[in-house]
Amino acid sequence: MSCNSKDELAEIQKLFSAAAFRQPGCKTLDRAFEDIAMNLIKPCATQSSSERLGVYREQYWYRAYDSLADDFPSLVKVLGAEVFENFVSAYLDRFKSSSYTLRDLGQQLPQFCLDYPAFSTEQKELIFQIASFEWAEIVAFDSAVVDDFDASTLSTVDGTRLHLSLKPNLTLLSLSWAIDEFVQKTLCVEKCAETARLNRNVEHSPICYPRRETNFVVVYRHEQSVFYKRIDSLSYRMLLLIRAGKSLAEIVETIGSEVVELNEEELASAFTENFATWMSLGWLASGTSMACYGEQ
Repeated sequence: MSCNSKDELAEIQKLFSAAAFRQPGCKTLDRAFEDIAMNLIKPCATQSSSERLGVYREQYWYRAYDSLADDFPSLVKVLGAEVFENFVSAYLDRFKSSSYTLRDLGQQLPQFCLDYPAFSTEQKELIFQIASFEWAEIVAFDSAVVDDFDASTLSTVDGTRLHLSLKPNLTLLSLSWAIDEFVQKTLCVEKCAETARLNRNVEHSPICYPRRETNFVVVYRHEQSVFYKRIDSLSYRMLLLIRAGKSLAEIVETIGSEVVELNEEELASAFTENFATWMSLGWLASGTSMACYGEQ
């Protein structure tokens, strides 16, 4: 295909992308791919048009697959290599790459876990929680840097007008399995990303599952490193209210009506203790704006 204008170039790019995003390895002849190849690329002495275009298609799919395997190693562990490959193929077929960076490739993967028809209801919830946790690690690693909350504001602003804000690198997770423990064990397994497929150590490792346990976890970045910390249900509820944009006075009132077993003094002590922890770990941001990713 010759290119004589910007419109023609855009059409060539569109066709090339459509061909590269078509899944390789189909047993039946992909006529649409063959037609695009014949229109875009000339054959050479050793390869046909479709074979030459197929090089780019396979590189896209294998690189995308590798990237997701690297970003979600615990999901590989719990699904096994073969199931994970089928799962990722279905995901990439539905959610084509639309970003300049592979970092964004897995953004829709947690939700896709709930939509994937091959899994039971319990399997969907388990892999959703694992994927959400591992996506939260990505968010924590490279979210924007914002200033810490200025504690001196507490003495100058009335509680009815003071709205705290969580940093964009922080994700709150309510979990039904010990995902944090499972992820930590997975990280102890050496990973290799030199090939276009899963390395043998991962591929041949036995399928493992996290243990059942209800817990609340915060995934966050502190001093340029990613951490996760378990918190109790009261702290989790307080952070949810902060994320929802409630004022300090509204948080105290809401918690007071929900947690009837604690008196006013005990609630004040719990909030003071939690606030000190949040400040020391850098969870609170300056201002009232907030970005949140990957939360349940």
